[in-house]
Amino acid sequence: MTAPEAAPSPQPRARRRYPEIDAIRGIAMVTIALNHYGLLVNAMGGYAYRGFTPTLFGFSSAAELFVLVAGLSLGLAGTAIRERSGTGGLVRWAWRRAAILWAANLALLLSIVALAAVLEEGWRERLLAQIGIGNEPVRMLRDIVATALLQRSPQFLDILQMYTVFLAIAPLLILAAVAAPRGALLASLGVWSLVQSPVYAEAIGPSLPAVISGVNFDLLAWQALIVLGIILAAPAMLERFSVPKVVTAALALALIASAVWVVLAAKGHIPPAPMIGKPNLGPLRLLHALAYMAFLWGLVSATRESLAWLWRPFSAIGRQALPVFCISTWLAVALATMIVTLDREGSFYVAYAALPVLTWLAARAWSRAFAQR
Repeated sequence: MTAPEAAPSPQPRARRRYPEIDAIRGIAMVTIALNHYGLLVNAMGGYAYRGFTPTLFGFSSAAELFVLVAGLSLGLAGTAIRERSGTGGLVRWAWRRAAILWAANLALLLSIVALAAVLEEGWRERLLAQIGIGNEPVRMLRDIVATALLQRSPQFLDILQMYTVFLAIAPLLILAAVAAPRGALLASLGVWSLVQSPVYAEAIGPSLPAVISGVNFDLLAWQALIVLGIILAAPAMLERFSVPKVVTAALALALIASAVWVVLAAKGHIPPAPMIGKPNLGPLRLLHALAYMAFLWGLVSATRESLAWLWRPFSAIGRQALPVFCISTWLAVALATMIVTLDREGSFYVAYAALPVLTWLAARAWSRAFAQR
């Protein structure tokens, strides 16, 4: 008699790449760069029309897309690493990634400070004021150290800092989502609901560190997008997830209706939309962000072959998320500073056109230089 062969041990599931995620992340990154450019030009005394992105015509912005896609990516990568290397491997991967993001964000801040150093006194003070860094050497050093210690969130860099914190706690979020997805979702929504309360706004929030309860992002609210993304990334859900064309069309109409509301409210014809606060991720803002995400997912899925030429540049940007985010943010700051200091009429809009092209070229260059290493 021969001994029965041992049953083969289950192999870790291969990580699947979803083109929708890369394209949507690329769209979000380009939108964020354009928004930062327009904001900075106007804040420094120039004028730039900012209606080239959907941000001014909806209840949410590209930041929500970026964070939700980050949650999906965390769930996909994290669960695959846990299957392959166990919980210890997951913790090591998440903390290593968090350290890389922390270092990249600090390097980005230092590069912007270096850019400001070559400007004339008045322009340097304006630029640093918009970033949220002091102009005097002692205060500047103190602000940089506070940023490195996660006690300060500079403008335009706070979204990457937020993601760094989420990466540091990602193992806990992933383990909870895998063990009890419904419980994790309910707990996450419970924390998000607390942030919406007056008690939190008046008593709890102001007492928290700036990195948690920041000017633009309250992490206790925005964690809802990360947790939702991690839960949706489960293979049993994402592999069969699709947005029918009729739903995509209905979502398009809903997004158009929200845009009409925003435009009419800006002209004073109707009251502004309620519950769309950005730091606390208000309920209507959250619903709008989910609708926008589902619409883009359905649109990319339905047209990724017929409109491959359109989605390919965004996908290239989305695949190189961290380096391209840093490059595009620095480009937005550099272009805005250059345009305002030169004060040449019409050049604001040349930079609007150049920024996404330069971001795409940076993505291609980075991919060719490092993808094969």
